[in-house]
Amino acid sequence: MGGDGYWLDRRRLTVCSRLCVALYLAALLSWLAADVWLAEAPVTTLRNDFAGFWSVGHLVLDGRASEAYHPDLALAAQAAYVPEHEVRLPWFYPPQLFFLLAPLAALSYLAAFFLWSGACLFGLAWSLRALAPETPAVALLLASPGLIWILRFGQTGVLAAALLGGAVFLMARGRPLRAGLLIGLLTFKPQLGLLLPFALVAGKEWRAFAAAAFATLGIAGASTLAFGCDVWPRFLAAMDIAFTLQADGSLPHDQMVSLYAPLRVLGLGHAPAVALQALLGVAVLAVVLRVWRRMGASLLSGAVLAAGSLLVSPHVLGYDLVVFAPAIAILAADGLARGWLRGEREGLILLWFWPLFAGVIAELTGFPVGVAGSLLLFALAARRCRAAARGPAPERAAADRRRPRTAPAPFP
Repeated sequence: MGGDGYWLDRRRLTVCSRLCVALYLAALLSWLAADVWLAEAPVTTLRNDFAGFWSVGHLVLDGRASEAYHPDLALAAQAAYVPEHEVRLPWFYPPQLFFLLAPLAALSYLAAFFLWSGACLFGLAWSLRALAPETPAVALLLASPGLIWILRFGQTGVLAAALLGGAVFLMARGRPLRAGLLIGLLTFKPQLGLLLPFALVAGKEWRAFAAAAFATLGIAGASTLAFGCDVWPRFLAAMDIAFTLQADGSLPHDQMVSLYAPLRVLGLGHAPAVALQALLGVAVLAVVLRVWRRMGASLLSGAVLAAGSLLVSPHVLGYDLVVFAPAIAILAADGLARGWLRGEREGLILLWFWPLFAGVIAELTGFPVGVAGSLLLFALAARRCRAAARGPAPERAAADRRRPRTAPAPFP
């Protein structure tokens, strides 16, 4: 990835990513023409989770938003609005997501799906461009087979990655109020934001913390005014249902990418698996707190935060692995600027493919391996932060010894 003779240099990365994007676009157009636009039931052809989102949007437009949290009514709505779709999903997202789904439901299914996917992808591309402006990060994102694997679900992982990446960038650039707003918006997926308040406190980012708190309360208040006072009690009741489904094994463990999932597949009970997941979460939190106390709100500490966000909750699914993207972009940009650590480039290449690898392995074997990628990314991010605190990276230090310089190249 660098200019030190490594086989995968910047030029090869750019060329390969552009070729991949061209192939994806050609395949997309061919698929749209053959299997979607000419299909009698395009909803069935897509076969993704977006049908549930679109159905809930119709409930919101009909003034029945709170019914989305009643399992029987939610499944009946999906059967009514998308009868061609075979998959029926319960609804567990908080009410603020209704603001996005109602306008989508006013469109046809295909138009809504591509608008949703395109807007989320644009937001993520913007955040990566901001985080790593001197790298082909956006082209690599668009070329990632893992991203293509995730986009097919029509789920919320790309939007969450965009908000988290944007918040990290804004905090690192000294714009805490805007960062707090994005953090408040991220509360639509609370399991990915569990580390955020602790990191903000450890980094003494008080303005970002306050802005996030006000944004969260404001969004909750607006949701109550727009969708009724009963929407929050019904959401909490739906959470109880979700916890029950997780405890009795009704949720698909092969689609999860937390430590909890492989432990359950291996035969461990719900309580011991939750306990081990909690122990991992505490260890991750300890590392995040140490990094943020020492480095404050920086891009590298943001990479540790993004990677750690996938490790603390048992309910993290395969489409959430797109949160890898901001962390990978930060680590790659820092490596190009300051030198690489041993094995770092190979690890990032593996992680670029990892969402696809993990998804395919889970579908073929039924065993979830996604957490291994999250652990690797977290380890790479934490190691780079430790190297930044100690001094020059090994490869850069060796290069400095081979040539005279008027001033050292620090790894601050």
